[in-house]
Amino acid sequence: MSSFKLKVLLTGAAAVGKTSLVQRFIKNRFAANYKLTVGVDILTKDVEFRPSEIATLSIWD
Repeated sequence: MSSFKLKVLLTGAAAVGKTSLVQRFIKNRFAANYKLTVGVDILTKDVEFRPSEIATLSIWD
Protein backbone atom coordinates (compact mmCIF):
# COMPACT_ATOMS: atom_id res chain seq x y z
CA MET A 1 0.00 0.00 0.00
CA SER A 2 1.38 3.40 -0.99
CA SER A 3 0.66 6.57 0.90
CA PHE A 4 1.22 10.21 0.08
CA LYS A 5 0.97 13.37 2.14
CA LEU A 6 -0.38 16.49 0.48
CA LYS A 7 -0.91 19.98 1.87
CA VAL A 8 -3.79 22.01 0.45
CA LEU A 9 -3.93 25.72 1.27
CA LEU A 10 -7.21 27.57 0.73
CA THR A 11 -6.94 31.30 0.18
CA GLY A 12 -9.31 33.93 -1.04
CA ALA A 13 -11.66 36.70 -0.11
CA ALA A 14 -13.61 36.57 3.15
CA ALA A 15 -17.09 35.05 3.32
CA VAL A 16 -17.02 33.19 -0.01
CA GLY A 17 -17.48 29.64 1.33
CA LYS A 18 -13.98 28.22 1.91
CA THR A 19 -14.81 26.98 5.42
CA SER A 20 -18.17 25.61 4.29
CA LEU A 21 -16.46 23.67 1.52
CA VAL A 22 -13.88 22.17 3.89
CA GLN A 23 -16.47 21.27 6.54
CA ARG A 24 -18.63 19.52 3.95
CA PHE A 25 -15.66 17.56 2.57
CA ILE A 26 -14.12 16.56 5.92
CA LYS A 27 -17.12 16.17 8.23
CA ASN A 28 -19.99 15.92 5.71
CA ARG A 29 -21.88 18.72 7.45
CA PHE A 30 -23.10 22.13 6.45
CA ALA A 31 -23.97 25.07 8.66
CA ALA A 32 -25.59 28.16 7.24
CA ASN A 33 -23.84 30.41 9.78
CA TYR A 34 -20.08 30.31 10.16
CA LYS A 35 -17.90 32.73 12.05
CA LEU A 36 -14.98 34.31 10.24
CA THR A 37 -11.88 32.09 10.48
CA VAL A 38 -9.20 33.95 12.42
CA GLY A 39 -5.71 32.56 11.87
CA VAL A 40 -5.67 29.09 10.38
CA ASP A 41 -7.78 25.97 10.82
CA ILE A 42 -6.04 22.72 9.81
CA LEU A 43 -8.04 19.56 9.10
CA THR A 44 -6.92 16.22 7.68
CA LYS A 45 -8.56 13.47 5.70
CA ASP A 46 -7.33 10.22 4.15
CA VAL A 47 -8.51 9.69 0.59
CA GLU A 48 -8.09 6.53 -1.47
CA PHE A 49 -7.45 7.71 -5.02
CA ARG A 50 -6.44 4.38 -6.56
CA PRO A 51 -6.73 0.84 -5.21
CA SER A 52 -4.24 0.52 -2.34
CA GLU A 53 -3.04 4.14 -2.66
CA ILE A 54 -3.94 6.55 0.11
CA ALA A 55 -3.36 10.29 0.19
CA THR A 56 -3.43 12.10 3.51
CA LEU A 57 -4.69 15.60 2.82
CA SER A 58 -3.75 18.36 5.24
CA ILE A 59 -6.19 21.14 4.42
CA TRP A 60 -5.31 24.61 5.70
CA ASP A 61 -8.29 26.95 5.84
